[in-house]
Amino acid sequence: GFRWRWLAGLTLALAMSFLAGFPAVTTVVFASSLGLACLLAVLRRAPPRLVLWTAAATIWAGLLSSVQLLPALELARLSTAYSRGQFAGTGGGVPLVALVSLVIPNHHQIFDLSRYKLPWNPTFLYLYCGLAGLGCALIGLIGSPSRYRTPLALAAMGAALWMLGESTPVGRTVFLWLPAALRSPLYAEFAMVAFQLAMAALAALGSERLLTGRRAAFPIALVVLAAVDLIAAGSSRIMNTFRIQDEPAVSLAEFEGSAETLERVRALVNQTNPPARLESYRDSMRWANSAPMIGIPTAGGNDPLAPARILDVRRLFGRGQPWLRYWELADLDSRLPDLLNVRYLISWAPTAQPALEHPDWIRVADLPGHQIYENRRVLPRFFLVGRLHRAPDKQAALSALRSPEFDPRKEAIVEGHLPSVSSPGAAGQVRVLAYELREILLETEAPAPAFLVTSESYYPGWRAWIDDRPAELLLTNVAFRGLAIPAGRRRIRMRFEPAILWLGLTLSVLATGGLAGALYRG
Repeated sequence: GFRWRWLAGLTLALAMSFLAGFPAVTTVVFASSLGLACLLAVLRRAPPRLVLWTAAATIWAGLLSSVQLLPALELARLSTAYSRGQFAGTGGGVPLVALVSLVIPNHHQIFDLSRYKLPWNPTFLYLYCGLAGLGCALIGLIGSPSRYRTPLALAAMGAALWMLGESTPVGRTVFLWLPAALRSPLYAEFAMVAFQLAMAALAALGSERLLTGRRAAFPIALVVLAAVDLIAAGSSRIMNTFRIQDEPAVSLAEFEGSAETLERVRALVNQTNPPARLESYRDSMRWANSAPMIGIPTAGGNDPLAPARILDVRRLFGRGQPWLRYWELADLDSRLPDLLNVRYLISWAPTAQPALEHPDWIRVADLPGHQIYENRRVLPRFFLVGRLHRAPDKQAALSALRSPEFDPRKEAIVEGHLPSVSSPGAAGQVRVLAYELREILLETEAPAPAFLVTSESYYPGWRAWIDDRPAELLLTNVAFRGLAIPAGRRRIRMRFEPAILWLGLTLSVLATGGLAGALYRG
């Protein structure tokens, strides 16, 4: 029968999947949960209302995690996430040859990458759940008298088909049938977790069949055997271990094994407030990956939820593939890095020979394995211009930004209504009073109305005030914040106050209250 406590427990478990923040696995968790509920109902192992209660738990879990889920959905909507499905091929997934690893974990030499020759990610070729576990699962599949044997077997088969993805005609056909927006969060290989869980459930049925009526020593021996087998096969492997000597990592104290590199780069960028931005050129992607951790700002990144407009701008001067979120600087002549406050460029340099030669990029430092170049044309994060151009949409703004006639020092491109600016010459000065993650304080001084240009991302939730009076932030230069400034000395404040966070928090609090009530009633 129905139990409030059971519903609350399922809700909490599903909410934890939301809060884990990994959409590919979350999709598998919810789809497999609803799928199992449907199997149990269709096979009459549970009443049909189980499907409704599972759906209710899914919705409740979404409400419970709204404080994180709603901002994440907003970010996903503004990022490249929904377009990624256009480049997903025929579905990916675990190759058929991986099934051999259910019996022989190192059949394809995945534990020694120097001997591994196959084209797939080697971690996709490890399905080993132990010989004891596999044997118990087969016993459960063949000999268990449990009424749940059939639905669990079907669940394992369904998860296996999903996991194998494009390796089967069914997986390939279903994936290509889906719209691009639904393909984006689907990574077939992560259905491996549902397959392994179904195998574990079948193994539980098999061990029940095998051990019922036997002495207590038999279950203990089976557990020890399974544990030793799994630890011996999977411990200290490429899936969970690497040697720092072989692949130096990035930390707060070192960059790829060098403390000097990190200290000297920090000293360079921190000469200004806010710190100047660093760009890599034929160098490690880790400068972008680890920027928030090491405290060295970049004008890019390598984030699965990278803002789409930022990437649109970077594509104008960078190189990369359409489906990638990391675009490295390629065009040293472009004026756009100047606009993005890229003051320093770091390049891999194994010898003393110059890594690059360009009149506007001056070599200023030699680091272990790297060279630093300073941009002579760099613009500050905040400055005033006196000339504006209106763009009706993003594509028009990108075309204007790409134009060789565009001069970021003197003009800006604004989408939406065009404010009145009457100082095409010298526009004035900007002083940074405070720069924090959620709040920025500036002081401007201009002889006539001017326009404040920033290289700070335009994003819902940012608000602005001029002399403590609300002002409208305008979408500027495709992806950034801009603000019309009156003449004279003005105090500007920008603060991040996302309304969607408070909406999500309210829903989460209400859902948590309901969860507590359900547990109490249960």
